[in-house]
Amino acid sequence: MRVKLVRLAIISVSLAFVCVGVSNAQNLVAKKPSIETIQVSENIYMLRGKGGNVGVVKGTQRTIIIDGQFARAFNDIAAAIKVITPHPVTHLINTHYHSDHTSANEKWLEQGATIIAHINTRNALAAEISATGPNPRLPMLPVNALPFVTFTEQLTLHEGSENIEIVHFPKAHTQGDIAVFFPKSNVIVTGDLYFVGVTPFIDTQSGGTYQGYLLAMKSILDRADQDTKIIPGHGPLTNKSTMQRDYANLQEFDPTSLD
Repeated sequence: MRVKLVRLAIISVSLAFVCVGVSNAQNLVAKKPSIETIQVSENIYMLRGKGGNVGVVKGTQRTIIIDGQFARAFNDIAAAIKVITPHPVTHLINTHYHSDHTSANEKWLEQGATIIAHINTRNALAAEISATGPNPRLPMLPVNALPFVTFTEQLTLHEGSENIEIVHFPKAHTQGDIAVFFPKSNVIVTGDLYFVGVTPFIDTQSGGTYQGYLLAMKSILDRADQDTKIIPGHGPLTNKSTMQRDYANLQEFDPTSLD
């Protein structure tokens, strides 16, 4: 009987330690921030979460963001931005139409943001299109959440002394992809024209092509130098040498495996 009691006591103590361990682990998980904030330059930040990366421009009187991630992440993204700057988000740039970058459009619109995108991105958001890859679009956005300002080739915004150059790259990841260049700060935001260290998804249903993707990466690399900070669509903050490595690796793939 004593042996059984000792065994039961050992089991009870062990279970207690397991429960404490699980509880502590849960607390650690609960305390871990859902959004990581990285300062890229004096006035440009990168937010990382479960969707596409978000670029944040801290202006003198306004805040500009590049992509808005998932709608369900809106509160966390908004809270992270408030830590960076007290100024409201006045402009949201959609780099392309996929939901992990655009499904929060309606919520940012409600906060007063003007949404900017390439015309093909607006058309894709307005149409009944479903991506063929791992991140299919959510149902169509309401009309008022579609981009208000569109362009065909290039658009420039002016924030203080920074000229923000928004450039379209056709038939790449989709038909409406853009990259955003900050010449003074030497920062580039690529959207999904660059996935760090992994093979990218090419959305052929919406006009994406392997060759177009390579051309876009090469054009972005041509505008970068060894000091350029690159905010990719997915992955950590990176630089030209890492992007060059991934570009070289992508050139070796069979295009039919991506299209």
